[in-house]
Amino acid sequence: MMRKGQAAMEFLMTYGWAILVVLVVIAALSYFGVLDPSNVVPDRCSFSAAFTCSDFLVQDTAGNDITFTLLNGAGKDIYVYSLNVSGQGLSSICSATIEGNSGILIPAGVEGQLNLSNCQFTASSLTKKNKYSILINYTQAGSTFVKTQSGELFTKRQP
Repeated sequence: MMRKGQAAMEFLMTYGWAILVVLVVIAALSYFGVLDPSNVVPDRCSFSAAFTCSDFLVQDTAGNDITFTLLNGAGKDIYVYSLNVSGQGLSSICSATIEGNSGILIPAGVEGQLNLSNCQFTASSLTKKNKYSILINYTQAGSTFVKTQSGELFTKRQP
């Protein structure tokens, strides 16, 4: 006949080993990236207020490009003069300045494609999703004031 203490100890040991096995399995899944939340979270591109990002691509080509399509919902034509992208997947800020006074015209209610090339990516940007911060400097038609619009891109670099 078992004593109460021995029965309690056998109960704890049996379930203790089971809990230990579950913890080892969770640790192994986490180590191999199965439990990485960024694998489950969808890619996204978002801007505040007047702009909508309808399509995007971060690719590892000869030019190392960041390209996105921007829908102008500001109600007026805009002229984009400069772009800056920074984030975890870049080893330095990637920027482009449009030379001259014209800028890139994106008419009201129309999509325009913006492209940054020669960006310096980190090695990890191919294996995991990264968050990129985007800053666009633009003016509205008929205005001389330069405005800044911020956005965010969350994706993995395509090979």
